[in-house]
Amino acid sequence: MNEQEASAARISHKVALFRYDVSGRAIIMGQTNGFIKLICTTEAEGSRVLGARAMGPHASSLIGIISVMIHLGKPISELAESLKTAYPAVLEGLHECARMMDNNSILKPEAFPNSLVMKEVNFEEEQQAQTA
Repeated sequence: MNEQEASAARISHKVALFRYDVSGRAIIMGQTNGFIKLICTTEAEGSRVLGARAMGPHASSLIGIISVMIHLGKPISELAESLKTAYPAVLEGLHECARMMDNNSILKPEAFPNSLVMKEVNFEEEQQAQTA
């Protein structure tokens, strides 16, 4: 599921974006044009992966791992804790997205506002306002 599909279905969601220009591995390879975008639910009992996008080196490997994450249906906090990555590796961008979703970022999105982006779309607040 992408952001547009989640919005069309009125599913509240969070989006974490990690651009390759802050990836140690992408910098070493000289291929910093790419990104990982993770889309998750905003459920209080545990945010789960809805979908993702990846472009750039190793994107197909990232999509394979994300597919497993979706099928496991585990909360993102559990995945962020259990996902182990080498350094430097492009996969660490996915790990950082999971940590951003869990408010446990190592790189701190506010330090890299164009490269690490976190946003939330909340339809529940809108629905509550309409019924009030």
